[in-house]
Amino acid sequence: MKTEPGNMRIQQVNCFYNYAIGLNVTKVDLLKTAKALLEAGIVRTVCFSDLKAIYLDEYGEVQVEWLRPQGRRWENRWTVQFSDSLPQYTAKELAFCLELAFHERRIEGDEVGQVAPYLRAALPPVVLENEDLTLPVYPSLKLHADGLMCISFQLDTTWGDLSEEDFISDVVNLFQRYFKSVWVKAALQKIDGDLLLPDAYESEMSIGGQRVFGRKARKLVKKMRRTARTALDNSLVKEGRRFDLDGEPWILHQIAGSEEQTEWEGTIDLCRSIYANCSGTLILAT
Repeated sequence: MKTEPGNMRIQQVNCFYNYAIGLNVTKVDLLKTAKALLEAGIVRTVCFSDLKAIYLDEYGEVQVEWLRPQGRRWENRWTVQFSDSLPQYTAKELAFCLELAFHERRIEGDEVGQVAPYLRAALPPVVLENEDLTLPVYPSLKLHADGLMCISFQLDTTWGDLSEEDFISDVVNLFQRYFKSVWVKAALQKIDGDLLLPDAYESEMSIGGQRVFGRKARKLVKKMRRTARTALDNSLVKEGRRFDLDGEPWILHQIAGSEEQTEWEGTIDLCRSIYANCSGTLILAT
């Protein structure tokens, strides 16, 4: 029997798009890496698997918080008392980290003790935009001491009237959808550009898989890199756009070079690349 498609009222959508990445570092110094992430401006709060946390206070100084959740193993909640001096954004991010840790411990049970120590942190949000749609997406980082990294993009939103077909394309297959504009924090784009541009366009100087050498090829590559660097710098020096996300203001920039590009292929997969590059370059080995 064939059923007719209908419209749905979506009270809450909570989707996670998870990307696991194996690093070439098998012994990660979690504390030094956490400090590097804080100093680079990628994160504001880092929570460790042993329920210690470090964060940047309102003066930019690194502070320590010892989390002591209260609650028995099979209860459906933890109770945590934060320090009075904790900034509001840090309390919110720690609550997010503790919620995930709570569910993981319930699922993993005694096996949680066999998992390598890890850190978890909320990353700056992403905004995906089309003419009729603005979707805030909240990334987070989980990094294990044995070199396994997971970047998760969380979509949490509602719809009043959405067809089943649109629900599949807009939500379930979000990673395949193109967007007119993708907004990301400028600091992330700069780190990503600084990492990629020194070796950019090398693979494009080839024909049939064979590298093209010579003075003209080298000059062309250098010119393309200068053009890309200028486009990056000019884009990020512009005034960003303010988004009020989850009660907090964020200044984000369009992906550099995508402005006024009608055929630009902007997907959440591009964000995965930016966040993975930025996080990976700051990971320090023991």
